[in-house]
Amino acid sequence: MEWHLKQENVQFVDYEKKYAKKLRGYISDHVKAVASYYSKEVEYINHNVRKEDYVAKKLEARGRRPGLVCVLSAMESCRTYKVRKCQKGGILCLKNCPGKCIHYYVYFIDKELGLGYLRIPTWAPFRLQLYFNGPAHPEERLHQSSYRQHSLGSRQRAGKNRRDHHRSSDK
Repeated sequence: MEWHLKQENVQFVDYEKKYAKKLRGYISDHVKAVASYYSKEVEYINHNVRKEDYVAKKLEARGRRPGLVCVLSAMESCRTYKVRKCQKGGILCLKNCPGKCIHYYVYFIDKELGLGYLRIPTWAPFRLQLYFNGPAHPEERLHQSSYRQHSLGSRQRAGKNRRDHHRSSDK
C-alpha cells in the first residue's frame, strides 16, 4: 500500500482524510448507482439481523430467477491502514490495524451457480469476497429441472444394495 501511495503521489498525512475517504465515497456511489440501475435500494442491516434470513425472505417474494436479488449494507469489522509514527526514527508509516467500515453485500442469482454475493468493504485495502454456496449448486440445478430427488428410503435401499454388491464381489 505504501508503494501504491508513493506512485499516486499521496503523502501519508493525506491518506485517511483525502485519499481513502475519496475512494470510500467512490465505492459507495458506485454501489448505489448499480442498485439504482436495477431498481433496487441499498438496505442497511443491523448487526442483530442475519443476512441469510433476510435474503431468504427476499427470495420468497421475488422468486429464484437469475439477476440481482438485493444490496445490503452493514457496519462490520475489517482490516485497514492507519497512519502512525514508526518506532524507527519517528517517521510516518502505514500500519495494518483492525477497524470498522461499511460493507456492501450484493446478492444475486447466477444461472449456473445459483445464489451468491459480493462483499465489498469501503475502506482500504478493499478485500473483496465473492461467495457461492458450493453445496447449493446441485440444489439450484434441481430447481431448474423437473427432476425430483428420490425419497430417503430409496437412497437407503440403494446404499444397502451397494453394500451387498461389495460383499458378493469380495468372495
